[in-house]
Parts: sequence; C-alpha cells; structure tokens
Amino acid sequence: MTITLGVLSLYLVLFLVLFGITLLILNSSVLGKVVGQHATIHDYAALAWFVSSMGMVGGAFGSGLEDDGTVRNAAYGERQRQRWQKLREEKKEREEQPGET
Repeated sequence: MTITLGVLSLYLVLFLVLFGITLLILNSSVLGKVVGQHATIHDYAALAWFVSSMGMVGGAFGSGLEDDGTVRNAAYGERQRQRWQKLREEKKEREEQPGET
C-alpha cells in the first residue's frame, strides 16, 4: 500500500511538472499544427500524461535491468551501506569462531 501510494504521488508530481513545462515552452499554434486543430488545455494535459507515462515505463524497464547491488546503491545512502557491511563482517566472524555445543 505504501509503495503504491508513493508511486502514484511521484507520478502525479511528474505529471504536474511536465504539464507546467508544456504550458510554458510549447506554443499553442505549434501544438495546434500537430494535433490538426486549435490546441486546448486537454491537448496539453494529454501530452503531459503521455510523456509522464512513458517516463514511468522507461524507468521501470531501466530499473528491472539493473542488478540488486546497483539498485541498493542508488536507493540507500552511505550510512546504510556501512551498516550492512558491518553486519556482514560480524556474521562472518561468528561463523568463523568455533561453535560451542
């Protein structure tokens, strides 16, 4: 539920940013020539929706091609990597010590 809400929130932010950018930099006469009629706010919204969706799909494919280590390095900071390294070292030390039964 948390991941879904996070993804939807980021998608909405991406859509709003791209919608604002299209309004600022894309002239309505140029967009009108492409769509074959006078450009409306719906055309700008459709363009922003399409680009946002393609960005999300491209990001999903790109992250799916990465290995776990690369994704972990991108997602977590240096402190978390240090904690994981320390835990691995402690586990290795415990395994190397002769066991008491």
